[in-house]
Amino acid sequence: MCGRFAMYDRVNAEITEFVEATGRRPEEWTADWEADYNIAPTDDIPVLIDSAKTRELRFEHAHWSLVPSWSDTLKLKFPTFN
Repeated sequence: MCGRFAMYDRVNAEITEFVEATGRRPEEWTADWEADYNIAPTDDIPVLIDSAKTRELRFEHAHWSLVPSWSDTLKLKFPTFN
């Protein structure tokens, strides 16, 4: 198992549909994500965060990997991702 996945060009239409359906537009929103068919562990990926507590909708970049909470760095001597 390598843990790779794809983000297709359809993601822009899906994000637009979500924004229009909910009537909530996240800050810094643009519908110009580029398709990437080979997202590997350690790549940074865009994520849409919907806070149930504050009802805030925002985009952030996340690190696609398993990083222990106690780690001071994203680069580990012995990676935890297969």
